[in-house]
Amino acid sequence: MGSVVVVRQKRSKRKQQSDILDYALTFLSTGLIQGIGIVTGVLTARLLGPAGKGDLATVFWLPGLMTAAGILALPQAVAFEVSRHPEHDAMLTAAGFWLGLILGMIEAAILYPVIPYILGPNKQYLVSISRWFLLYLPIAFSGLTLLGIDQGRQAFGRYNLLRLLPAVFYIVGILLLWWLQEANVITIVLSNLLAQLVASWIRASIAGKKLLPYSAPLWVEAGKRVLKRGVMFHLPTLASVILMRADMPILIRMVSAEEIGYYSVAMSIAMGQIGIATSLVLVNFPKVASHTSSQAAVNVLLRQFRLAQPGVVGMALTIALVTPWVIRYFFGAAFLPAILPAYILIVALGLRGLNQILDNGLRGMGYGVPGTIANMTGLVILAIGGFVLTRWYGITGMAIAVLLAQIAVLGTLVLFCHEKLFAEWGSFWGINRRTLYFLISKLRSEVSPNAKR
Repeated sequence: MGSVVVVRQKRSKRKQQSDILDYALTFLSTGLIQGIGIVTGVLTARLLGPAGKGDLATVFWLPGLMTAAGILALPQAVAFEVSRHPEHDAMLTAAGFWLGLILGMIEAAILYPVIPYILGPNKQYLVSISRWFLLYLPIAFSGLTLLGIDQGRQAFGRYNLLRLLPAVFYIVGILLLWWLQEANVITIVLSNLLAQLVASWIRASIAGKKLLPYSAPLWVEAGKRVLKRGVMFHLPTLASVILMRADMPILIRMVSAEEIGYYSVAMSIAMGQIGIATSLVLVNFPKVASHTSSQAAVNVLLRQFRLAQPGVVGMALTIALVTPWVIRYFFGAAFLPAILPAYILIVALGLRGLNQILDNGLRGMGYGVPGTIANMTGLVILAIGGFVLTRWYGITGMAIAVLLAQIAVLGTLVLFCHEKLFAEWGSFWGINRRTLYFLISKLRSEVSPNAKR
């Protein structure tokens, strides 16, 4: 009992730390990861050429997809459990690590024999390296679940430093291969695999003896709890991923390659704001999950939802202002037809960011079903609206369908909070003087802690 009290006191002390600092660190690391991703993309394109770049994307595609869709939300599940039960930190660390490792090994073993069929007859020369790269799955899954432990502890300093490591090691590896003049598809793939391995090894080394379960029955029980929670969280995650990718199959069937090119540019510009929503979701989730009182969790979630709105709106407006300039001077005048769809998609993805905050906040309270229903509702709207509006208005119609789908998701989540959690309608609105004053006061207190509040 004494150890439980000590852990609770530590968590209470951590919760007194700066929320602003947590958000700032997470936003910074997210921006750095995205920036490094752009640089590595340019470097690999320059070093390999179009054909080699295509082969690299082919090798990376399946493990990347499985990391998003096959990990069963284990990182979020362990973050939830650690937030709710910090006294079980050691057992949850062991359970999460070994579950991630075993799940990754199972999926790699299943995919190994079918790689030749997935690649098709024209890509058989990539079978060997693609099979080697399946090792990425157990390495990444185990490392990501350990990151989830730090997220659940709200140890965002270490969390953000560790999540940067794979990207940093990968770009260092590419630069080294460039200097040695040994850059090719195989060496770059192995560099990526080695980067993930070293990063996961560092995370595991920090966990140390916590990775060794001291009680098999307790370890099995913790593993069952994490797996059950992960499956529950995985359903809304999967539905959200499908919703975000359902536009392209419709466009491929209905519009020209040129119009798809315009749409891709519009979407890539609109995605520029996603970093702020990702950062807010990563920080908000454990802060909601740490509250065992339902009403306290609801209050925290709604406050975070309101406070996020000025930032999301500000980022969307900034991107909208520079969109014509970016399209004209970065992509070229030939892509100017992408401007109108880009404006619509900027609004749609801004709403998606707010949807993610509500969806993940509800998961932090233990509700996985609302997010699943909301995203599936959005998918139905997108499917129907996409076919009809694309036939009438081309890619602008598809952008409108994406916007309508995100409005449907937001409406479903807000309705659930109002009907089931008894949230007042006015508690969802954050674009007002009171919210802005609170944000300014919070920033002032961080800059000048001794200032009068």
